[in-house]
Amino acid sequence: MIKTPVSKVLKQMAADLSVKIHSDIDYIPYVLSIANSFAKISGFDDKSCKKIAVSIEEALTNIIKYSYDNRKDKVIIIEFLFENGVLTMKLKHKGVGFNLDEYKVKDIEQLKKEKKKGGFGIFLIRKFVDELTVGEERGWKYYLMKKSLKR
Repeated sequence: MIKTPVSKVLKQMAADLSVKIHSDIDYIPYVLSIANSFAKISGFDDKSCKKIAVSIEEALTNIIKYSYDNRKDKVIIIEFLFENGVLTMKLKHKGVGFNLDEYKVKDIEQLKKEKKKGGFGIFLIRKFVDELTVGEERGWKYYLMKKSLKR
């Protein structure tokens, strides 16, 4: 029997996964583990998997802190889709929306000098994924991130 690696099969077809959590930071490590496994199975190397995980962690943190004001009883849905060599991650919530167009890129060097905690989230997401979009559809706000499998 010839065995085909899972990543090769996934590259040829669409694979998807959806996870629903409460808006509690205690759930973040579990989501990151799922994201890492999904990215790894999809064919991403360890370095790319870490960048994907950081992007998801930053988006989840923003949703919990800013959209839900640290309330732990709200819902976040994380959707993963791998199709045609592109990993799409959509994080949906019903909290306060975020306007990426109005976001001012902070001076990262100044933040480093001031040793402030925070302020790097959107910067890191943009650095680690190929595409970042925020929006709203059917009452759900979302962060949509895409990362291409470049080989």
